[in-house]
Amino acid sequence: MPIYINKNNRQSGPYEEHVVIEQLRSGYLSPNDLGIRHGETTWTRIGDMFPDTVARPAAPASAAPTAPEPQYRNTILQKIFFGLCFLGAIGILAASVYYIFTFGSSGDLEADLSRLGFRDLAKYLAIGAFVSGFFIFLALLLSFKRKLIRSNGARIALRVFFVLVLLAGFGSLAFGAISYLSYSAPTPTKASESNELLRALEAGSAATGPYEAAMIALPIGVGLFLFGVSGTLMTKRARD
Repeated sequence: MPIYINKNNRQSGPYEEHVVIEQLRSGYLSPNDLGIRHGETTWTRIGDMFPDTVARPAAPASAAPTAPEPQYRNTILQKIFFGLCFLGAIGILAASVYYIFTFGSSGDLEADLSRLGFRDLAKYLAIGAFVSGFFIFLALLLSFKRKLIRSNGARIALRVFFVLVLLAGFGSLAFGAISYLSYSAPTPTKASESNELLRALEAGSAATGPYEAAMIALPIGVGLFLFGVSGTLMTKRARD
């Protein structure tokens, strides 16, 4: 069971039992130093926790004490999750670009005019998916950072930054949702009442208008949110 150490009024850990025993034997830890197992509420002398451990002879003065074992975080699930999200963003981008470049005339001008809005939507979605994919790629890279940040100052500063990124992601998602819900279709013009082509163009615009802002804001919001989540996980404390 992981153990936290209190040495010279400084807390560190958690460490595995075999690491604490080795440090006790090497003299890095004193039997009078305090320890507490995860889940317990009372600190105990290390010597009382491991009474059968015999301390080795003191190391020469010139020899440096054994440093605490580096602490790492498990990132396997994070790598899988952010990897799948990145592949999803690439798939959406590829589908949008494919639709844009294969968009062609059907031979019916009126039908083509009514479909122009969907090509614009594909362009907006391609932009949103590209930016989102960039932030998700950064989130994937952060999942490869396994070693915990030991400096509290650096860790707190980074956590504040990634919390702000999270808030920016929420803001982008909210903007996309509000843009969709608050959209109101434009009033048909008088010219379109007597012109079938203008009517078809306005009909296509009315069908795609609610989604224009959402096609950019929502994917970017997702990318920022995942980037912030990955960064926040990277700045977790050793005792978490």
